[in-house]
Parts: sequence; structure tokens; C-alpha cells
Amino acid sequence: MNVILAVPIGFRLLTLFFVGVWAGNLANSAIYAWAFEPRRESPWLRRHPRDDKSHWLDLLPLYGWRRLRRKSGELGRGFWLRPIVVELLAGGLFAGLYYWEIERLALLPGGGALPLALNADTWAALHVAYAGHVLLFTLLLIGTFIDFDEQTIPDAVTMPAALAGLILAAVFPSSFMPGYVVALPAGKQQIEIVSAAFPGCDLANWPAALQGAPQIFSLLIALACFWMWCAALLPWLWLPRRGWAKAVRLFVACALRSSNFKFVAAAFALGTAGIVLVWRAGGLPWIGLLTSLIGLAAGGGLIWLVRVIGAVTLRKEAMGFGDVTLMAAIGSFVGWQACVLIFFLAPCLGLALGLAQLILGGGRQIPYGPFLCLATLVIVLAWQACWKVFGLYFDPPWLVPAVMGFCFLALFLMLGALQFVRQRLGWE
Repeated sequence: MNVILAVPIGFRLLTLFFVGVWAGNLANSAIYAWAFEPRRESPWLRRHPRDDKSHWLDLLPLYGWRRLRRKSGELGRGFWLRPIVVELLAGGLFAGLYYWEIERLALLPGGGALPLALNADTWAALHVAYAGHVLLFTLLLIGTFIDFDEQTIPDAVTMPAALAGLILAAVFPSSFMPGYVVALPAGKQQIEIVSAAFPGCDLANWPAALQGAPQIFSLLIALACFWMWCAALLPWLWLPRRGWAKAVRLFVACALRSSNFKFVAAAFALGTAGIVLVWRAGGLPWIGLLTSLIGLAAGGGLIWLVRVIGAVTLRKEAMGFGDVTLMAAIGSFVGWQACVLIFFLAPCLGLALGLAQLILGGGRQIPYGPFLCLATLVIVLAWQACWKVFGLYFDPPWLVPAVMGFCFLALFLMLGALQFVRQRLGWE
């Protein structure tokens, strides 16, 4: 760790920018490959056997798109502009996040004016958290542009993201949103993460009921969160009008015939075994994994609840199911507290675009996934300010569910008012 910190910050940022550009190049490939129904062929595909102009230089970031401009006649004029923007965004993201999280220490209370000097282990934990964030935002970048193109977010983005968040939490529990850096005996330090237990920063006061083995209650919570996520990934077909027995048979048959059943089944088996092993080990890995699982369930559950409320009040699908799995993946990285903030910030970010689109006479369908991604970036960058202002340090603790209940009531009334406006204006 000391070797990395000895490198001048300017050189580190420049290196990370180029690494980010390469990551953006891979993201562009994934945007073409993971889309459900690509609207245009990948520019790297050879059009016919005599396409002798294809070359490995076409795969290079930035420069490769200059060479691929020769295919503008087939793929459309200026098709190469957006991929270059994606690569530059990824490069700026890698370098900018590092400067913000490592050089400025902006996610920690006090930032660069911490009361104690950080040791090598703490610096390593901050770098692991940074690596988790750039992994998350790279996947969100892919999902954002696929959602712009197709109004949907494929499972190829959200499923690996959620599993990566769970694994990262179990192996490196300090990768979660930070609370405080505390001094320990013998010159050691520890970052108090914002864990699943409210208020969550003090791991020394972690509830006994949520400890690892032999506490069965905590294991049941973890398995319930993971199993519900696995069940949500399968197609749901429930038709009880012809009898419950036939409805169950149709439900099982539909799940078994789904294209992702083998992947979900493998994730279910391996994930369940992994959760049990980490539970038996206990300690910080269990705290990190349980925090990630509760964030997974809370993030997906919030958007799923909006789908249900929207279906009742608007009599149509308010959000796609890709938004549910996307928010679940985000929750596995940042925990349930940040998910609550993201959930209420994302509609505010989308409101301005929605109003502008309505005034300008554009289409009335707005992809919600990009605003979830943007809200996640805002919450991560402004974490300390958000944690202080909105930060769930309420006293008494019962005020937290009361505030959340009030917010959901306000959301229900807002959707009802929107339905009334739609009916008066004659919108379909």
C-alpha cells in the first residue's frame, strides 16, 4: 500500500483515467452484446468474408472509433460519437472517484482534516471501497445506455452486479459506505461501516440476534433475502382461476422453461452454501454479507412496492422489472440506508427531464434506470453531507419507520394525483 501512495497523485490519476477508458471500451462492447434486441449490429462485426478492413486496431479505445468511421454508411452517420463519450466518461469516473475518495477523503467525516493519521490497513480498505464503487458504476454505465436504447435493463447487467456486491461484502466488509475511522489498541485502526443494524456505524454494538452462528434468526433473515431475490429473477405466471393445482403446475413449468433458470438455480445453490459458510465463520465477514443481503432486499423491495402501487393507482406498469433488479444490485453495494436516499432522490432528478419532455411534446415514456444510477452517484459523492442531513440518526429509533411510512403515503398520494391529471388531460 505504501508503494502505491508513494506514487505522485497526478500519475495515479492519469493511469486510472486510461484504465477507465479501457473499461469504457469494454462497457461499449457489453452495451452491444447484452442488449435484448440490439437496434444495430456491433461495429466490430465483419459484415462479409471479404471485409479485409477489419483489424485489431479497431478494438482500441478512442482511436479504434476513428478507424470504424468507415462503417458510417452501414451504421449511421456519427454512430461512433456516443461510444467515445462513454469511454471518456468512464475514464473521468475512474480518475475523479479516486481523487474524491482517496486524495480528498471526502467520504469520511472531516475529509482531509481527520484527527488521526491513517495507517496502511485503513488506506487499503479505502482503496478496496473505491474499487467496489468503480465496478458498480461501470456496470451502471452499461445498464444506463441499454435502458436509453431499449427502455429495459437486462439481467446480464444486474445479476452479476448483485452477486459481485455480495461477494465483495463478505470478503471486504469495509467496502460499504463509511462512518468513522476509530483508533484501536496496538496502533490499529478500523473504518466503522454503515452496516445493516441501525444506526449501524458502531460494530462493537452489533445486535446479538444478528450475529453469526449459532444465531439461527440472522441466518433465516439472510436466506430469506437471497431466496426472494432468486425467486424474483424467474418469470412469474400465476393464474389461479382454473384451480390452485393447475396454477402451481403452470408456475413451475414457466420457471423451468425460462432462459435464465440454469443460472438462477446455480446461483441459488452456490449462494445458499456460501451464506451458510460465512454465517458459521461469523465476525466482520458475516456483518458485511448480512448488510449486503438486507440492502439487496431493501433496494429491490422499494421499487417493487412502487410497481404494485403504480399498477393499482395508474392501472398500468409504472416501472419495469429491470429497475427492481437494478436497485437490488445497487443495494448490495451500498446498503439499505443509502438505498432509501437513492429511492427518493431519483424521482427528483427525473422530474425536470419529464417536465421538459412534456412541454416540448416528446414521448411520455421515460427510462427510470438512468436516474437511479445518477442518484447513486450523487449519494456516493455527497455521502457525508447526506448522512448528516438525512442521515438516519433519529432519536428515538422508531422515528425511522415512521418517516419512511409518511414518505410512502406521500408517494401514494402523488401517484393518485398523477392519475387524476392524466384522466383530465386525456392521456393514454
